[in-house]
Amino acid sequence: MPEIQMPKLSDTMTEGTLVAWKKKKGDTVSAGEVLAEIETDKATMEWESPEDGTLAEIYVEEGGKVNVGDKIAFIGGEGEEALAEEPEEKEEEKRPEEAKEKEKEPKKEEPKKKKTGQPFIVLTGLSGSGKSQAIRALEDLGYFCVDNLPTTLIPTLAKLSLQTGGDITKVAIVVDVREGGFLSSFPKVFQKLRKMPRLNPILIFLE
Repeated sequence: MPEIQMPKLSDTMTEGTLVAWKKKKGDTVSAGEVLAEIETDKATMEWESPEDGTLAEIYVEEGGKVNVGDKIAFIGGEGEEALAEEPEEKEEEKRPEEAKEKEKEPKKEEPKKKKTGQPFIVLTGLSGSGKSQAIRALEDLGYFCVDNLPTTLIPTLAKLSLQTGGDITKVAIVVDVREGGFLSSFPKVFQKLRKMPRLNPILIFLE
């Protein structure tokens, strides 16, 4: 049994208005029996049923305007029901392609938080670069300062400064780059400082 579509009742007709239904849903209809009145671009015409059966479904209410070829009703045989409407597309499928592309974009990583803790400044540099003046300035700012501390003792001083119960809150030391083995040992020493909890090591090199 057919799914009834808006018929093309004239050569120039592209859409029609369903003026009135002559049958209601559930009524038995015969082929050639008037089903509805349809208004075209030229006139209002009666439209006859193409089949015997039951008007199982009405898709367009009276006064509705639809394009030629759009379904408007369903005539079924005994016990036959109209085809179920296709489910609406999932919301995800409806979204524009731009929105999907945004979802594919990698999320921006949040900037890493700077390490906080007791400041531990390691001051070094070339001879005559002003290390002495810098350490005096830091001392004026309340830093516990040590000049020319051997590289191997730096971790020990850092640990002791963290165990003073708050008596020492910030430390600054001067290390001489001319110390034997400085270039080979200092990188490992500074790595130890960075791994210490509650310590914020800061390296300053003066030229």
